[in-house]
Amino acid sequence: YGQERGRHGAGKAYAWGERDVLFRKGVHLRLVNVGPSSNVDRGELGYPVCLVCGQSCSPFSSEKQREHFVEDHGKRCGRKVEPTGFYADVTADALSLPDCADRTEAYSVLEALRVGASAVLDMERDDLEILVVGKPNSETVDALLYDPMPGGSGLLDQLCEKFDEIVKRGLDICRGCEANCMSACVDCLCTFRNAYFHRYLNRHIA
Repeated sequence: YGQERGRHGAGKAYAWGERDVLFRKGVHLRLVNVGPSSNVDRGELGYPVCLVCGQSCSPFSSEKQREHFVEDHGKRCGRKVEPTGFYADVTADALSLPDCADRTEAYSVLEALRVGASAVLDMERDDLEILVVGKPNSETVDALLYDPMPGGSGLLDQLCEKFDEIVKRGLDICRGCEANCMSACVDCLCTFRNAYFHRYLNRHIA
């Protein structure tokens, strides 16, 4: 997961049909690793880590093993072991779509743009990363396609310059899925690397 930290550099605002698209340099982001996606789906956030001695237990270990780990470190280290997440603060150039209707729209559109960009530009699909930022008490989200390269690689500048061509390629891939899938599959939007948000991908919505 992630959030914006309220700071960014210069940027430009565009209109994409009736939608706003923002391209901003140096967006300050906090990225948070809250645990394995299979556990998160069950509502189990964080990793079992003792914050006194630093020892950890695999989040995939049995419930009995984790209970023993918590009990043992509670006695030895004198502090209760609680689920722990890890975060990193980064500064990155980002193309954002504010106020998407929900996560399905956000992830689907961003992945379609990323697929289109990899077909048009000299880039790998994972050269740009996806971040969807939720809002309290709302289904609407902000969708960000960001450049993880320190200082920026220039890919987002090229994406903006060739936006129409990239959108067309993304649409062609979504509409022309060889498997004619119901939502998304490996022939259109799904890869091993984006498995965390497969459940949100829908080529028809994109």
